[in-house]
Amino acid sequence: MSVEHLIAQVARRMQEVVPEGFRIEHTSEMLWYHYDLEHAYGGGSSGSFFRQFLVLGDPEPILTPDRVRDACELAFDQLQDFVDEAIAMPWPGTREVPQVDTAIVGTRVHVWICHRAGLGLRVDRSPLDRPRPPVKWDAI
Repeated sequence: MSVEHLIAQVARRMQEVVPEGFRIEHTSEMLWYHYDLEHAYGGGSSGSFFRQFLVLGDPEPILTPDRVRDACELAFDQLQDFVDEAIAMPWPGTREVPQVDTAIVGTRVHVWICHRAGLGLRVDRSPLDRPRPPVKWDAI
């Protein structure tokens, strides 16, 4: 798998889980996060240097399972921060920001969000305050 394909897959998965009004785009280097004025407190954009998460001092990205897992976790954590700031509340959640966690399962990276107490919230377009069991978010 190429870095560009990985970035495109992560962007596609992120777009599936962000609240309405948010848009995810990607380049060969970055994931870009956008939101519009209708759905958040002002409009804005931010991004994650996804390719750099894979480089870690090497001249070119190296797609080892650990680096891919860590890159997905960092990017999703940054997306979560971006959404939290835009909607001025924890996402997904109502009182505190749940933690992002990842695991490698076979040849896939699974990313999920879960509160420290074990109460998970599903990351989808449903209302953000409904408790759900932790759901894995398949990044690749």
